[in-house]
Amino acid sequence: MNTVLLFAIGILMGSIGAICMKRGANDLPDFEVTLAYAYTFIGNPYIMSGFLLYAIPAVIWAYLLSLYPVSFVQPILSMTYVLTPVLAMFFLSEPVPAIRWLGIAVIVLGVVLVSRS
Repeated sequence: MNTVLLFAIGILMGSIGAICMKRGANDLPDFEVTLAYAYTFIGNPYIMSGFLLYAIPAVIWAYLLSLYPVSFVQPILSMTYVLTPVLAMFFLSEPVPAIRWLGIAVIVLGVVLVSRS
């Protein structure tokens, strides 16, 4: 499979996983160390989907790390930090202030520089 496609799948799945985790976390009661809370946590389909959507990219990253140096793969992973706020705006109605967009632009610039090395 094309490695660019693998990077894209990993980034997309990681971002969607974060959105699922946030959606599930919004449904959780206040944290307490009880069996009832553990069942609520484990029984939350958004939380469990988020874990799965984080696990699959981890396998993809492991494969990509077998092909490329970690100093190349890990910065590309940071594109998850670019996609996640966009998805959060659309699916969670979260605001993204201008200063955060500036930080996201810096991440994109960094990824462009790393990808050209």
